[in-house]
Amino acid sequence: MIDHGVQEIEEVIPELSSKPQRVSKLEQKRQQIFNDRIQRYMGQGMSQQDAIARVQREDWERTPAEEKLKRFEGILFGNIEGLAKDMTLLKQNQEMLANIMDVNFKAFDKVLRKLGVSEEEQKKFVDEAIQEVHAEQQARKAAELNPAPPAPVEG
Repeated sequence: MIDHGVQEIEEVIPELSSKPQRVSKLEQKRQQIFNDRIQRYMGQGMSQQDAIARVQREDWERTPAEEKLKRFEGILFGNIEGLAKDMTLLKQNQEMLANIMDVNFKAFDKVLRKLGVSEEEQKKFVDEAIQEVHAEQQARKAAELNPAPPAPVEG
């Protein structure tokens, strides 16, 4: 699983080369216009963050509805794809935990049998443990619903 995650990260991060990437003249012009607009708003007393946010908001408002829809579809698809991966990983984790618990229970059962504890006594221990866990859960829920008042501060 870890190898898979590292592989995904490596695919997303482009390789860094020693040569600086050349920016097209058109992109340079767009960046210059963007910076000029930010400077204009900053000259009106806006902070740099507010100026950037305003320029981005203006650009978004001018974006055609079809392009906005395409962007939202891309975001939605990415979120659904990420959710599917998360669900798969959660299922794998659940299966691993279940396997580990099975091993622990079987090992504990063997230890108790070697010690001479009968199956009836083991069932009794399990029933007691279930009752204790249930009582602890109820106490936790009650504490969450009715938190204790803070202790008075002496001073």
